Amino acid sequence: MTTHLLLSCLIATPLVSGTTPNSTLSFSIQDHAGEILPVRLTFLDGQGRDPGDVFDVTDGDPDRFAVRRNVVYSIDGSGSIEIPSGEWIVLASRGMEYDTARCHLRMEPGSTVHWNTIIDRAIDTSGWVGGDFHLHTLTHSGHGDSNMPERMISIAGEGVEFAVATDHNVNIDYSETMRRTGADRWFTAV
Repeated sequence: MTTHLLLSCLIATPLVSGTTPNSTLSFSIQDHAGEILPVRLTFLDGQGRDPGDVFDVTDGDPDRFAVRRNVVYSIDGSGSIEIPSGEWIVLASRGMEYDTARCHLRMEPGSTVHWNTIIDRAIDTSGWVGGDFHLHTLTHSGHGDSNMPERMISIAGEGVEFAVATDHNVNIDYSETMRRTGADRWFTAV
């Protein structure tokens, strides 16, 4: 796993295709204890508005990142990703229990920016468990937009601690995909 992390910091995962000038965002999101956390990165334009579709490559590193229109979930809270050049506001979050960090970037074509930040648990939920009791995957339900690895990564990135698979007319066991993506240390699934 360490080798994978080191290589991922050296080689940026492409999340955009085409002829758009690209830049690289290298990031590490951790808590005050120094533990790197699964995270959701939300990209807004330079004025803080929804930019629409930013990313069109959703499978650049499918066991580490879950990628959608302007959101990147990272299972290990670190990496290097190619993003369109320009001005961005990036929010790092991990569900409702954590703080949110914010970074304003001006990305020149071909540049690399390193963003290391801290988000901490903001709400003490000792003795409680945050759960999602209605989860689907495109893989098994045929609707939604997440395959199995993407669902594991997004569950961890949102800080869900108890996940219930409710795919239609089929019993699903997340455990193998949880182990493969490294999500098994972040939540329990049934």
